[in-house]
Amino acid sequence: MSFFSGIFAYLNALRGISSYRLGTQVLIAGLISLVLGAATYFIVFYFGDDLGQQLIDLYPFEKGKNIMSGIAGWLSRILLGLLVFFIYKYLLLIVLSPILSIISEKVEVSLTGDRGKRFSLFGEIFRAIRFNARNLYKEIFYTIILLLVGFIPAFSPFAPIAIFLVQGYYLGLGFMDFFMERHFTYRESIRLGKDNRLWLSGLGAATGLTLLLPVLGFFIAPILATIAATEFGIKKY
Repeated sequence: MSFFSGIFAYLNALRGISSYRLGTQVLIAGLISLVLGAATYFIVFYFGDDLGQQLIDLYPFEKGKNIMSGIAGWLSRILLGLLVFFIYKYLLLIVLSPILSIISEKVEVSLTGDRGKRFSLFGEIFRAIRFNARNLYKEIFYTIILLLVGFIPAFSPFAPIAIFLVQGYYLGLGFMDFFMERHFTYRESIRLGKDNRLWLSGLGAATGLTLLLPVLGFFIAPILATIAATEFGIKKY
C-alpha cells in the first residue's frame, strides 16, 4: 500500500459518516476536539508574548529593537504553536480513545457483523496512553535526528519531507490502533504498523493537515481517520 493510498482512503471515509450513522459520535468527538483545540489556541497566544519577551531580551542592541520585538512575538507564537500542536495530537488520541473505539467498532460491525474483543473504558484509555506514549517518544526522537541531519547541506531539502512523513506515520498508527486493539496484542500492533508505514504516513498526513482547518477540522479529522483505518484493517486482516 502506498502513501497516496492512505490519503485516498481518508478522503473516501467522508461517505462513512452517513452510511455508518455516526452523527452523534461526530458531534461528541468534534466538541471535545474543539475544546482541546481552543485550549491550544489560548496557550499559544497567552504564553506567546512571554516567550517573545524572553527572545527580545536576548537582543543586545537598542537600534531596531521595536522591529525585532514584533518579529520575536510572532516567531515565539509559531514555535510554541508547533510544540503545542505536536502534543495536542496525542492528547486527542488519548482523550477521544473511548469514543473513537466505539466508532471503529460500529464500522466493523456494519461491515462484518463482528465486533472483536471488548474493552472496558479504563482498558481503552490505558492502552491509548501506553501506545501513544511510545509513539510520542519515537516521534520526538526521529524528529530531532532529522532536524540535525537537516543542517547538512546535501540533506537539508529532504529533512522537512522526512519529518512530515514520520509525524504522519505515528499519527496514522495512533488511529489504526482503534481497530488493532480488538484483534492484536500491543507488540503485534507495533509490528503491523511497521508493515504498513507508507499507508499510515498518508493517513496521518491527511489527518494532520485537516486538523489545521479552523473548527471543521476538529470535527471531522478524528472521525475520518478512524473510519479509514478501520476499513483498511478489515480488508487487510
